Amino acid sequence: ATFYQLCFHVMLALAAPGAVTLVACRSAAQLRARPQRSGSRALVGQAPGQRVAFAAFLPALALGFFVRRPCLELRLRRAAIRADTSCAQEMLHGVKRRLPKGSIVYLTAVNEELEGEPCEVLGFELAEGGSQGRWLVRLLHPRFASRSAQVPEENLIFGYSIMPENAAAEPAHPAVSVAAEQGGRGRGLQAVCAVSAGADIFNELPFLLTSDDTNEVCRAHLMMRQQPDASPLAAFTALCGGEGLLPKARQRAKEQAAEAFRAASGGRVQDEEMACKEEMALAQALLRWEANRFAIDPTESGTQGFFGLYSLVSRMNHSCDPSVEIRCSFAPLQPGCASSSDGSLTVRA
Repeated sequence: ATFYQLCFHVMLALAAPGAVTLVACRSAAQLRARPQRSGSRALVGQAPGQRVAFAAFLPALALGFFVRRPCLELRLRRAAIRADTSCAQEMLHGVKRRLPKGSIVYLTAVNEELEGEPCEVLGFELAEGGSQGRWLVRLLHPRFASRSAQVPEENLIFGYSIMPENAAAEPAHPAVSVAAEQGGRGRGLQAVCAVSAGADIFNELPFLLTSDDTNEVCRAHLMMRQQPDASPLAAFTALCGGEGLLPKARQRAKEQAAEAFRAASGGRVQDEEMACKEEMALAQALLRWEANRFAIDPTESGTQGFFGLYSLVSRMNHSCDPSVEIRCSFAPLQPGCASSSDGSLTVRA
């Protein structure tokens, strides 16, 4: 891998008023919840597990950390790549997996020169017969001069995808509002009118998808800090900062952030004040991601999952007696096609 993969992260929380309490249920494995029993009661949810898998990610960003398998020769080509924002939300369907258009992936099990190289997903080209195909990706390092490559599905590792069109620091929906306080649990969502049992309250797409890898959270956050469109960073920063996580998890985050930053800098830190700020930003970013993410998976096996952050749904508080059901939508896999609703969450009373 190359230096292009380095990243750092920072964030704070936001509060907003509301009218009638909402809460939901989420699991770190699959999104499942018990339905609401009656009309318009508080909507309650379950937060993800307290697991905080903080790896020493930054050193891995600068060094190759992907599994090496027999080399595959890739054919590079100069591509006339045009910006296309009209389908930015689309989830592209391959033969066995889905990848968001514009997402960042990494090459694996290819020739040594390209191993671990970051790429942007441009599309999927289905071969004749429909049983095989290749992903079209653009290599991001400047030395490749925007060349693209056609890559077999098994030679791509998903990293992250940022979707600015779905991001909102102060999300608004006619059916819900953000409550500043919910019975000692802090901010949460609440209904603004009576809700009938079985009714869909709202539907939302994620503004950030990552793999279950703190490396990718760091890279995504650095990219959000660099993008001209500040809405994803604002939406990310507006979510809960993980204050409710266990002290042990918070301390571990600080230690891992410090270790990662020092390793990435090669131990040559000249400005200690700046180093402390960056270490704190890294720890805060990982805690915020851990506290607000939803595990979503289009398969029953749980092998192709994403972790998503949502402007509204991520604000729902935990409850062991949830009053709403959260369901994730994935269209049936159709190689060569695309879906604009894959990864969306529906909150149902």
